[in-house]
Amino acid sequence: MEGVVRIAILGVTLLLFVFSTGFAAADEGETQEKEVSITGIVTENFQIVTDKEEIFEIGDTTEGDEVVRMVGEKVKVKGTVTTYGETRFIAIESYEVAQ
Repeated sequence: MEGVVRIAILGVTLLLFVFSTGFAAADEGETQEKEVSITGIVTENFQIVTDKEEIFEIGDTTEGDEVVRMVGEKVKVKGTVTTYGETRFIAIESYEVAQ
């Protein structure tokens, strides 16, 4: 009988651990989206780095494919930023070379 109680307690503890870990992972994976306009330098790592050293990964769009070829140039882009944890991706909708 004592063995059954131990197994039941172990099972409940395991279930609580699995559910609490799942909820924590869901919180970290939350995404946020918003329309923005940013200006920064295009890097060889498919990123735009702003003057404030904010880093945006360039998303896979037609305009984004054009911008990634402009390494070293300062650009002003408009698009939708999606945030996954600490990483920000921008789906570029339009761009221009900045002064």
